[in-house]
Amino acid sequence: MTGIDDEGEFTETRRFREFFALGTCLITRWPGCYMPSIPEKKVVGKEDEKFIEERRELLNRFMKEISKHEYITNSVEFKTFSRGKGEVDKLLDKLPK
Repeated sequence: MTGIDDEGEFTETRRFREFFALGTCLITRWPGCYMPSIPEKKVVGKEDEKFIEERRELLNRFMKEISKHEYITNSVEFKTFSRGKGEVDKLLDKLPK
């Protein structure tokens, strides 16, 4: 994942669970605002090449949609996701609700 925010450019690799945690945090923080959905979790067949590519496209769409909103890209949740180190999903879970 690459992007630009008010701190400059960033490049990070994220796992699905980290995207899921970001989506959950954003919905909790702004309950009345539109948030694009992320793909559902899948237990069986998650190694399938077609599934992986479809999920990648849906996650890319999710990121493009949320990047349209400055209040999201400047939020502590997004900064933790885009610039955090380690297990970002756990860092996101520790943020105040």
